[in-house]
Amino acid sequence: NPQMNFFNISKETIPKLECHLKLDFSQMFLGIRPEDFYITESDGIFIGEIISVQTLGKEVYIKVLIEGNYGIICARWDYNYEIGMKINLDARRVHIFDSKGECHYVTP
Repeated sequence: NPQMNFFNISKETIPKLECHLKLDFSQMFLGIRPEDFYITESDGIFIGEIISVQTLGKEVYIKVLIEGNYGIICARWDYNYEIGMKINLDARRVHIFDSKGECHYVTP
């Protein structure tokens, strides 16, 4: 599996995380594993633009551009993903790290 994706936390993302931690989010970043992302029809945490698609057996690895950051998501292969397509993304688990790399929170 590809490594964990890391993203800076934007002001727009914080409310979507429903996180009630008293932390300085300007110094924090998110870590999301490719297999923890899922595509949703409704609003997700992020909107991603598909940059590339690689089908590997039952899985599809999709490279996406999310808020200026590149990431990899692992998706189901039963959909025709196209380069340039915008997709709503949510995550089953989100890790929040400080600037020293210490994990403060993992969503259930």
